[in-house]
Amino acid sequence: MRTAARMFAERPYHEVRLDEIAAATRLGKGTIYVYFASKDDLHTTLIAEGIDQLITEVQATTAAGEGAWPAIERAVDALLAFADRFPHIYTLMRSALPPQEGLLAQKRRELARALARILRRGVVDGALDDPHPELTAEFLLSSVRGALLFPPKNLGRRAIARHILRVIGRGLLARKRSKR
Repeated sequence: MRTAARMFAERPYHEVRLDEIAAATRLGKGTIYVYFASKDDLHTTLIAEGIDQLITEVQATTAAGEGAWPAIERAVDALLAFADRFPHIYTLMRSALPPQEGLLAQKRRELARALARILRRGVVDGALDDPHPELTAEFLLSSVRGALLFPPKNLGRRAIARHILRVIGRGLLARKRSKR
């Protein structure tokens, strides 16, 4: 799976052949067909399993009795850490055109819903003021994707996470300080 992910991430989909993956993994091409019906099935499985792992990690960020904001902080950290640990899988996930239906669309919606649940919990608790948690969940996912696609120079993962959280948490408008 790692070899296939690396090959798909480094080259355009249409250039990757199953017999190349088989040779690189020292497996027979028939062995790959035991587990995957086609190249498309292998590609889709790689992305779906990556999203499943992210869903699990995001869901694990919520601790009983803890506020929503610490869970959001951990969720952003989990998204960025996943990209560090599995760069080829993350490349596949972010580069695949988001389908409107099918398995990958369903998995992608599940990931966004996991984030939205945390945000909604914060709204219910009064800790967050968010009239559209589902949209904010998409903003979080897009912010991580954009920051990793076009990372600023000399900005590490921690600084990227802090900045995403700052923008989502406080917005961009300067708050006027009250004069006392």
